[in-house]
Amino acid sequence: MALAFDTGDSGFLSLSEDFMHQLNKITVIDLLCKGNGSSSTGAFGNEKQAEKHLIRFATFDIGKAKFKNIITQTTKNGVSAIGTKLLDHGLVTLDYIHKKFYFEPKLQVTDLNEKRWPFELSVVGNKLVIGVVWDKDASQKVKPGQQIVAINDIPYPEVNLCEILNKPSVFTGMETAIVTLKEDDGSLRKVAFKKEYL
Repeated sequence: MALAFDTGDSGFLSLSEDFMHQLNKITVIDLLCKGNGSSSTGAFGNEKQAEKHLIRFATFDIGKAKFKNIITQTTKNGVSAIGTKLLDHGLVTLDYIHKKFYFEPKLQVTDLNEKRWPFELSVVGNKLVIGVVWDKDASQKVKPGQQIVAINDIPYPEVNLCEILNKPSVFTGMETAIVTLKEDDGSLRKVAFKKEYL
């Protein structure tokens, strides 16, 4: 399987839905759950809300390195690529003249399994919102596009997209969180969430 290295992608692995369907035919991925919403933002704005898939690669080799339990979400129209989070795990050399890619891993085997929130964050305008909702329990509590006005009583009346994309997640260091949501009628509601292994 050949993938591009996308220096503009801060994640580990991006996968288009079309590519996921090709991989499904050879059973190299596990479908963990489906969700609905929008979590990608680019130069032309937010992607449209759509069905998403959260999938896992049990193993994924890059050169001599083996990565276990890579979890990623699909995009409708995106490009399948390895992102710059790979740099956390080794040295990447790009030889543009000879069109070569080299990766020197810190470890020969790395397990990337981690707890996840039941939803993804996104930004609409200057508002922090629920992007994709993953599990059935969470879908009873929140919906895509719903504004988050505070997390653990830290207010987020407005956010800067560049800061959200380039700084650590607002959930960094948290295993549980009380999220204050704005309802359609303007009222506020607090909901407790926790990270879990899938």
